Amino acid sequence: MPDPENQLSRINHIVTLMLENRSFDNVLGWLYDPDNDPPFDKVPRGQTFEGVSGKDLSNPRPGGGLAHVGKGFVMTDPYPDPNEPYDDVYMQMYNPETMPCPIPNTTEIPGMQGFAINYQKAIDKASTMSTFIAILRGRSYAQRSSSDCACQKLKSGSYRFR
Repeated sequence: MPDPENQLSRINHIVTLMLENRSFDNVLGWLYDPDNDPPFDKVPRGQTFEGVSGKDLSNPRPGGGLAHVGKGFVMTDPYPDPNEPYDDVYMQMYNPETMPCPIPNTTEIPGMQGFAINYQKAIDKASTMSTFIAILRGRSYAQRSSSDCACQKLKSGSYRFR
């Protein structure tokens, strides 16, 4: 029989939701935006929330100009996925002209101004890969090969066309 003085005995489940900052902003950054339907149009009384609503947040774009933070409505965005290896995240955080080698272990507060510039690399990479796959598919159809053959070539690393 549970001890009535011990409130911990009443807990059945504990759920922990752990998100990296970008995911948090994408999923919950607009949680208490005034344009939302109640009760999600304002922060509950007595609580604080540090979201993106009401802030003028931006990142420099490749080639100039600014990319402003805005509401998204497609839950699979961003597509393609941003570059997430350590050196890419360093570039997103500190936005150096060139990648330092070795990457410094710093306590400097990052400016967080390199995401859009670094993300362009992910877009370029996805575009190049899509073009490459389209070429493979086109070649396989021209050779009257099955699409499985083109996929096997891609997986094996043999990109030579005959």
